[in-house]
Amino acid sequence: MHAPLASLAPQAPPAASCSPRPVTDPVIVDTCVLVAGLPTAAGPGPWACIVEAMRGRGLAVCVSEALMREYRDVLARPAIARRLQLGGDGVARLLEDLARAAQHRAPVPLASDARPPPDPGDAHLWALRLSDARLRLPTLDRRLLEHSRMRRRVITPEAWWRERSGAAGQGRLP
Repeated sequence: MHAPLASLAPQAPPAASCSPRPVTDPVIVDTCVLVAGLPTAAGPGPWACIVEAMRGRGLAVCVSEALMREYRDVLARPAIARRLQLGGDGVARLLEDLARAAQHRAPVPLASDARPPPDPGDAHLWALRLSDARLRLPTLDRRLLEHSRMRRRVITPEAWWRERSGAAGQGRLP
């Protein structure tokens, strides 16, 4: 079992309502959602439930080598590292947990005539999403959320969490 997020930084663990119900539909968790779910000195991030489920195999999270590199690179940024108070060991443990719990997939190369993603920096997410038509992408990235061809697959973390939680009022984010 993984160490709770609380062991990575000094604060209270996520709310009890986060208890993850296993989800079999695969999901790609955008880096911005991962970072927003990590603890800070002020306490758990708003999407802590999602990160806890990612680490504890409560989600069928899909990653590629490029996405794992992006997670590592973003978490290593000095400003983010200071805010999250993870330190090098905390980042390494988190990435190990995510790598162990995730489904590793090879992205599908984008066809030369395919419409590019709205943010060229997210081409790796688009290519990973093409590896499975069921994949959902919880993100806070407005450009991705507003992309008309992807509206059924790209979703806010809050809307995705509500969907995965089932009935209204269950599995609320803190």
